[in-house]
This record gives sequence, structure tokens and C-alpha cells, in this order.
Amino acid sequence: MYSNSDSNISERDALRKLFSFKHVYREQFDALVKIAPSIIAANAFVTIALAGFFWGTSGGTFALYWAVFSLIVNGASFINFRRATLLPISDEDLQFAAQIITLFSGLRGMIWASAFIFLLPQATADSALFLGWLVTGLMCAGFFAYISFPLAAVSFSGMVTFGGVMGLYLRLDSSNTVAAILISTLYLVLIKVAIVNGSAMRKRVRTERDLVSKTEVVSLLLKDFEEGSHSWLWEMGRDGTLIRGCDGFQKNLELKVSEIQGQSCSNILRNRAISSSQFYSITLFDELLTKQVAFAEHVVSVGEGETLKFIEISAKPVFDKSDVCIGWRGVASEVTFAKLAEMRVQFLALHDGLTGLQNRVSFQEHLGLALSPGALRDTWVMYLDLDGFKTINDTMGHAMGDKVLRCFADRLKDCINTGDLLARIGGDEFAILAHGPRLDIDLLWQKIVGTAATVFEIDGHSLHIGASIGIAEVRDAQISSDELMRQADLALYRAKSEGRGTARIFEHAMDRALEQRKFIERELRVALVREEFVLHYQPIYSFKNKKLLGYEALLRWEHREFGAVAPDVFVPIAEDAGLISELGSWVLHQACHDAMNWPKHVRIAVNVSSLQLKTKRFLAHVTSALAQSGLPASRLELELTESALIENYEMAGQMISDLKKLGVRIALDDFGTGYSSLAYLHQFQFDKIKIDRSFVQAYEARRESAAVVNAVLMLAKELGITTTAEGVETEAQFKALASRGCDQAQGFLLGRPQPLLNSSKTKRSA
Repeated sequence: MYSNSDSNISERDALRKLFSFKHVYREQFDALVKIAPSIIAANAFVTIALAGFFWGTSGGTFALYWAVFSLIVNGASFINFRRATLLPISDEDLQFAAQIITLFSGLRGMIWASAFIFLLPQATADSALFLGWLVTGLMCAGFFAYISFPLAAVSFSGMVTFGGVMGLYLRLDSSNTVAAILISTLYLVLIKVAIVNGSAMRKRVRTERDLVSKTEVVSLLLKDFEEGSHSWLWEMGRDGTLIRGCDGFQKNLELKVSEIQGQSCSNILRNRAISSSQFYSITLFDELLTKQVAFAEHVVSVGEGETLKFIEISAKPVFDKSDVCIGWRGVASEVTFAKLAEMRVQFLALHDGLTGLQNRVSFQEHLGLALSPGALRDTWVMYLDLDGFKTINDTMGHAMGDKVLRCFADRLKDCINTGDLLARIGGDEFAILAHGPRLDIDLLWQKIVGTAATVFEIDGHSLHIGASIGIAEVRDAQISSDELMRQADLALYRAKSEGRGTARIFEHAMDRALEQRKFIERELRVALVREEFVLHYQPIYSFKNKKLLGYEALLRWEHREFGAVAPDVFVPIAEDAGLISELGSWVLHQACHDAMNWPKHVRIAVNVSSLQLKTKRFLAHVTSALAQSGLPASRLELELTESALIENYEMAGQMISDLKKLGVRIALDDFGTGYSSLAYLHQFQFDKIKIDRSFVQAYEARRESAAVVNAVLMLAKELGITTTAEGVETEAQFKALASRGCDQAQGFLLGRPQPLLNSSKTKRSA
């Protein structure tokens, strides 16, 4: 690294070089060379004239020899002049050349001085007058001849003045003394003029050199700027032709020289434009030029693909003294990288990063436009949610889930019509802003449901999902986009609650149902605090001897104002509201507590929600209920539905294994209604299967139901699994199932669910 002193020295050297006399000497020398022939010729002419004037007088011989010597010196001066013109003097030799010029001027002045000193004292009055005028003329002529060399002018004129004054003094005439004083005074004036002129010349030369130096520095900086960046200066003449900046356009637009020469800036850009938007931006550029006012950062794009370029142009008009525009000057920059990055940010702000579809923000903006009065007719909002996607995400990982979403998004693109807007709202939720009559919308949602149900073949896996859709129609311009999305969401909820894989269109009755749900949810939370829930128990008997084997605990809600609320009403709401875990824990604790008052061979069966299996606390709830009540684990039977196994396959398998280790019995409820029940019998360790009431009640009426029940009974017997028939309501059903070897019966024929008369409620357990 350099020290500050080194830096100061280099700056002083630069200043010394900048303000040295070399450039002054050069200009003085060049000016003198231009008039040197005239000086030499004039000097020779005056020398010959002087010799001729005194020829034949007493001083004629001196004048002859003097003239010969003067002409010899004049010839030497001419030789030096020719040498200077043929062999230009270098900057290093300029100072020496200036000294030679000063020496020769002084020598020439001394020659003239010798003539005046010798000739004036012996000259006649007329000759003296001639010589006096000659002295004055040579003084002035010398100053003007050597005006570019003040020192040479002073040297030459000084010698001439000295010779003239000495010659006049030697004449011993008082009038000549006055003339000598006048000549001396004139010489002093000429010296002052020489000094002032020399100083002014030096200042002017230095100023010019300083300006040249600054111009060179600016030129170098501009050159470095243009070479080291994607920006360049450009200038256009009166006729529109580019007169500066051709290299910048050629380099940054990758053009040939022939494509730029003689072209205007607009034509160069227009020749590379492809799309209508590019031509439009160039047209705007032409309009800015036409207005003849300065503008900045106007962006023009040209090309496409790898040749796509963005050029940012700033310009200022140039006017002459008459305020007529004679051209343009400005700066152009190639800003492709920055512009593409900006476009990428804008794209991500309005698009989903995973699927490339519009995102929620963009969808809301377009939906807001669709709600304008002129765009209301046949406009629909479709809200989609994938069925079974969470299972794939949980069991196969988020990477596989992302691939499914991308594949489904691609399928959706093929489904929607031109002019419709497709967006991913978040997670596995999508939205469509569709246009058309109701018939077209029905065809569209059916097409979407169908394509969602088609198998997804991804990375060697065959994946099954589905789609449920809620639809809301834009009927009123006063409706907000949020309200419209809420309506579509309500319709989606109805589609899911009615079996999934379908679509529902919003009806105002759904609003009333929502309000009812919200009311029930609020009341559920209050009921948990006030302990308004009770358990009813339905007995389970043996087919062989009608011996009581156990009870199934059934949750009931006695509302303080409205009375009994059906389980199929409040249980789904409790699941959606996240209350099922706390409610299920209370059921477990209460059922185990009540069972302790029964005979030791009587078991208690408790239904388990699929959402309970998702919580890691469920095993702790079971353990706590058994521990607090003192009930043996073998007397507790937990009933799981097939949906609980489908939604939590791996977790359910681990949970069943942990429960079996405790000694708890596991039953598969509603057997026969699902798609994979037989597979579950093979994969999970069930102690009991419960045949769904729909098969039991149709056992005598439908041959198909009887065949299913008989097959299940035979399979269970082979696997050593106990069977329970639900919904036994007639003696005929009881006898028929007993004859087929069914183990247990449950139904209204044997007993309806009833509360315990002397049951005390346990405290709720988290």
C-alpha cells in the first residue's frame, strides 16, 4: 500500500508536469516558425537598404562589411529555420531551442546596435534622422516579430535601443539627448507590453492545456465507464442519424456494423422488435423525441428468448442559438438482467411458486374486476379441495405431495375454458373464475371431478385422490369478493359432507345451516364446562344363551333449553371445532368409571373418532381412564371405523399395537361398508368385527346382503375373530344369524340404549 506522502509527491509531479513551460515553449516556437521567413526576409532587406544608403559616404566601407556579416547571421537563422521545419523539435529540446532563438535575436540586435554606434556619430543630419527612424522601427518591429518570445523581443529590441541611444549620445548634440530619452522611454513601454503579453500568453496556454487535460480525463473516464458497464453515451444529429454510441448499440444488441450505420436510434431498435408490445414501446420513444423535451429511464424491449434485451434510454434535446432542435444526446443502458429479475418478482407476487398458477392475491384482484356491473352475467366462482391428498402428504412426504399438486394443476389447465381464471389458493385448495351458463358450469365441474379421480402415476406409484367443489354464482354487483368466496366455501363444505367427489352450488339455506353450526359449536363449548353430556348404554348379548356380555357407550347431549341433540348433529361439529379429543376423553373416563359397577365379565365398548387417533394424547387418555377407574384393560373394547384407518393408516397401526400391549380389545365397527375391510382384517389385530346394521336388516329381504353376512361370518370364524351383528330388531333376524354362527347380537330386540340410574359423573380429563 502507498503512504500519504507518496500520494502527495505523485500529485505534485502531476501538477508540475501539467503547469510546466514545455507547452508554452511549444506554442511560442510554433508561432515564431510561422513568421520566421518574413523576419529573415525583412532583416535582409533592411540590411541591404542600410548598406546602400551609406554607400559612397565615409561610413560606406563599414556598412558594406557590416551588411555582409549581418547577412551571414541571417543565413544561419534561415538554416536553423529550415532544420526546425524539416526535423520537428521534441518537447525535451524546446527549452534549448528557445535559448538559441533568444541568443540569435540578441546577436542580431547587437549587429544592429554596432551599426548605429558607428554610423550615427559621423552621419549628416538627414542620415541621422534616417537612422533614428530605423532605430524606432526596428525596436517596434522586433517586439512584434518576437511577440511570441517576449525574452527574444526584449533581447533584440534592447540591443537596438542601446545602439541607438549610444549613437545619439556620441553625436554630442542636446537635441539628440531628448531623442535618446524618448527612445529609452519607448523601450520601457515595450518591455511592459512584452511582460504583460507574455504573462497573458502563459495563462492562456495553461488554461487551454488545463482544459485539454480535463477533456482527456473526462474522455478516459467515459471510455472506462462505457467499457466497464452496460451503459453508453449516444448522440443523434438533426436528421436522426446516430453519430455517437454506435459501438454501444452494436455490442449490447449484438448487431452488425451494417445494421447500425446510417440508422437512427429508433430504427435500430425497431429492426430488432418482434412483439406488438415491443413496437408500442418504440413508438412511445418516437413520441418522446417528437415532444423535444428531456426524458429519463424509458425502457424498450427487443428480441425474444436468448436474444431478449431491455434497453433503458435517457435523453436531452440539443438546441442551436435560434432554439431549433439540432439533435439529441443521452445515455442508454442494457438492463436485461435487472428487468428480468423485476419481472420475476412481479410474477412471484401474483403467481403460485409451486404450480405457476395465479395465487390468492391475483385471484382476488380478478374477482374484484369481475364484480363490476358490466361483467356480472354468467360469472361463477368454483372452490376446489382435494380429497385424500392429506393421506398422500402424510404417508409419502411433502415432495410427493408437491408432485401431485403440480400434476393436478396441469390437468386443471386442460379442463378450463379460454377466458377462465385458474388459481391455487393455498395447500390443496384451488379456485376457478369461470364464465358461461349453468349447463357449461355443470359440465366443467363434472370434468374436473372425473379428471381428479383418474389415477396419478408418479415415480412408480399409483395414487388416488378426488376433488370436491363448491360453486357460487355472481348475482349482485354489491357483493364483495370475500363474501363470494365464503359462499363458495360453504358450498364446498356441503359437497364434502355429502360424500365428497361431487359439487354443490351455494344456496341461502347453507347460510342458515352455517349459523346453526356456529350456534351448536358455541353451545358445545358451554356444555363441556357445564357437563351437560350423558352416556346411554346399549346391551350386547350372546346368540347362544342370550347372556349379557357387555354394553356399548353412546354419547348423548341434553341441552338445557332445547332438550336432546342428536349425536349425528353435534359429533361432526365437535370434530370440526377441535373438541372431539376432550369430549372423547370424558366418554372414556365416564364409561370406565360406570363399568366398575358391573359384573366382572361385562365389557364396555367405546367408539373412537378418527381425529382422536391423530393425537398423541389418545393413548394417554386410555391409560388415564383405566388407571383412575381401576377397570382391567381386558374389559375395555375400543371400536374403530374404517375411515379412521384410511385417514391415519400408519399412525392407526402403531396405535392399535400400543393399545393391544395394554390389553385393550379392538373392534372394527360398521364392517362391510368400506372398500378395503378384508385387507384390514389381515393387517390389523382385531378382536371383534361388527357387521353393519344395513346388512343385518336386509338379511332376509335381499340375497346379496345375506351372502355378504354369511361370508363375513365364515371369514371371521376362520380368523378366530368374534362377530357382533348390529341392528337386530326381529326374532327372525336373531334366529337366522344365530343359525349362521354369529357370536353376539345388539339391537332394539334385545335392548335400547338407556342411561344408568345411579351413575355419577366423573371430572373431565384432558
